[in-house]
Amino acid sequence: MRFRFGVFELDDHVGELRRAGEPVHLQPKPFELLRLLIRERDRIVPTDELMRTLWPDTVVSPASLNRAVTHARRALGDTSRGTTIKSISRRGYRFVGEVLELPTDLERPAQTPSTLGLDPAERGYFVGREDALARLGAAREAVLRGECRIAVLSGRPGIGKTRLAEVCAREAVRQGFFGVWGRARDREGMPAFWVWAQVLRGLAEEPSLAAELSTRVASGELAALRPALLEFAPDLISGLGPDPASDGAGSADPTLVHTSEQQRFRFFDASLRALRACARRRPIVLVLEDLQWAGSGSLRLLEYVATELEGAPLLLIATVRDEVRERGDPVDRTVATLRQQTRAESIPLEGLTRRDVGELLSAAIGSPAPVDLISELYARTEGVPFFVVEAVRFLAERGDLTRPDRIPRQGVTLPARAVDLIRRAIDGVSEECLALLRAGAVIGREFTLGAATAVAGRAREEALDPLDEGIRAGILEEP
Repeated sequence: MRFRFGVFELDDHVGELRRAGEPVHLQPKPFELLRLLIRERDRIVPTDELMRTLWPDTVVSPASLNRAVTHARRALGDTSRGTTIKSISRRGYRFVGEVLELPTDLERPAQTPSTLGLDPAERGYFVGREDALARLGAAREAVLRGECRIAVLSGRPGIGKTRLAEVCAREAVRQGFFGVWGRARDREGMPAFWVWAQVLRGLAEEPSLAAELSTRVASGELAALRPALLEFAPDLISGLGPDPASDGAGSADPTLVHTSEQQRFRFFDASLRALRACARRRPIVLVLEDLQWAGSGSLRLLEYVATELEGAPLLLIATVRDEVRERGDPVDRTVATLRQQTRAESIPLEGLTRRDVGELLSAAIGSPAPVDLISELYARTEGVPFFVVEAVRFLAERGDLTRPDRIPRQGVTLPARAVDLIRRAIDGVSEECLALLRAGAVIGREFTLGAATAVAGRAREEALDPLDEGIRAGILEEP
């Protein structure tokens, strides 16, 4: 059922609380508490019954229930000390208010993976992101009108930046765009301007764009691109003969590492002209992935293109990880430059909603998923798409999805390949920081520094540097 009260609606099946149609973030235990109180609103639910229901296999103190009540009240804006979730002294709690029961949306016949033509345990299945998709769709329409647009997709690892860029680029190609990708990599030995080398090579793979570039290089307009094209797209200029600007000693270094600032500017300007010329022949969607690894040269070229590429039908999509970087890091400067453009969209990505997780899980099963399983999957993954997909795939590999109502709570786990993404951040911190993290993990998702140092057996002043280290690593967040 769906329970509507005031401006709120609690969807019992997908496990989501909404306010005026918009999802309200609520942790699993407060949500389960609210759902139980609404279902049992005709009576006072005793404290011990609430604790047995919310923590069936765990011994907790009454403080845990108090926190769950506080979070549920806060989500409802119940600031008058319990006018909606009323506390009955020494007895329990009761939900007070008029509630309308409605059939759930998921009582429609479920679409199975076969009817969708998708495998929800694989990357082909896509849920949620309606607002981001709408904004990217509007950007594509603007490009089709001859304008330039920029979109910066940001978020933590596994949040779905690449997947969203893929979906947008695929739709753009269906609309007649030519798609080009440049992927930065966290590897040693990557050539300078490697991201842009991939872009040039991608443009050269489309015959009409290759002809455009070849003509302009031969005319001398894009002569500064010749060394890079010779290195990364030799077929494009193989028939153009020797470089007229060459003195016989060979072309300039294609990586531009050893060139002067004036030569580098000519390369930047030629790259801009090449993009503009190709985009005017055919609209382009250009995806630059993982800017945090792009290198200073590629970032400077991106800043130049973003600020100068006006009036060309091109959609530039850049993805970047949310990380704590050193002050003055060139990535932050480039991202700020992109976001400052009037034609730019900044799209930070958060985890999927509980409803999205339920939709993906239901599609994987082929029928509406059990509510408790949705809640457990959401709690374990926090809606991070990579973790959700990996957890569902793991359940499918074990055959558990054939009997979803029998999956025990501890059966929802992450495979090693997903845990590695988490471990990667932890492996890089000191033993002092690890001690603080272990203590915090015992206390819970939120903890005070005083509690963590007491559990870890450390003095407060000794924990300040390890605390900062955990924040820089992206493991801890300060509210």
